[in-house]
Amino acid sequence: MVSRRSSKLDTYLLHKRFQMQYTVISILTVVGIKYGSAWKNQFDQLLHFDCPDGQGIYQIKGTHSTGHKDRRFDFKCRSVGGQQNCAYTGFVNNFDRTFAFQCPRNTYIAGVISEHNNGSEDRRFKFRCCEKSASSLANSCYYTSNTALLGTFARTAEVGFILKGVISQHSNKHEDRIFWFEFCKLS
Repeated sequence: MVSRRSSKLDTYLLHKRFQMQYTVISILTVVGIKYGSAWKNQFDQLLHFDCPDGQGIYQIKGTHSTGHKDRRFDFKCRSVGGQQNCAYTGFVNNFDRTFAFQCPRNTYIAGVISEHNNGSEDRRFKFRCCEKSASSLANSCYYTSNTALLGTFARTAEVGFILKGVISQHSNKHEDRIFWFEFCKLS
């Protein structure tokens, strides 16, 4: 026969065990949301991403929400072997308009600012172009295939290449953009 005291103690210890497990799961969830999330912006919010000094963008990911009629983005950076004289452009497009942007000669993209407009259900973009010191970007460049509307995409540069340009076309029907990314070889 189990005593009442032992039964209460077992119940109390079991409750504390579940309470500790819940706390650990809650902490891991919060840490995962804050630090594990790859997206650099939330839907309908400002995007502002800069690579660390001496690095440029080599990977771009995007995911679309039909409910928000907007896209979230993620970027990854790689070393370019030094940089100098970085500057942001003005907005390279108006809402609902196509754009074709390329950083000037011997420069590459190391940052992106984008704002969303709920009236247009579109984004406009600024790019941070950085000059590569001690060498130049080679003439060896290529454009990726276009991204699909309303989906998720990922485009990664070949080894030794960095983001140089972006072409984008807006679809009013889908309230989304198609992108092509230009990557150029570091020399």
